[in-house]
Amino acid sequence: MTEKRFRSLVIKMLDPIGAFAVENSAGVGVPDICTVAGWIELKIASWPIRLETKISVDLRKTQVIWLRRWVAHGGKAWTLTDIEGEWFLHKASWACDFLGNSAEAELRENAVPWRGVHVNTCRPDQRILIDTLLGGN
Repeated sequence: MTEKRFRSLVIKMLDPIGAFAVENSAGVGVPDICTVAGWIELKIASWPIRLETKISVDLRKTQVIWLRRWVAHGGKAWTLTDIEGEWFLHKASWACDFLGNSAEAELRENAVPWRGVHVNTCRPDQRILIDTLLGGN
């Protein structure tokens, strides 16, 4: 999936909570989507060949600075990463330090669990994604 298609899909899913795309002209490092539940930085990645290999996710320094500043002031923000059809939601506070520097096990262990799901699914439906985001950061 391309990041453009991923963004369109997530915005459509999050329409009930006022989601809209944010363009680069809004400022350096600003996340891709804003909702009433907070900001979301979208990432696309691939699984590495070896399990212990770090998963390459391009969270740029300007994005880390923006997310850290936002969270430090009490704002809510996440990263939502699509790894070959499996979605991982992480709090920005964790993502700033570890996203792109973690192997699969650590990435899974630190993902925000989808609310209302007993066994984590590859991709949440609209209700689960919204409930999870509104559930706190």
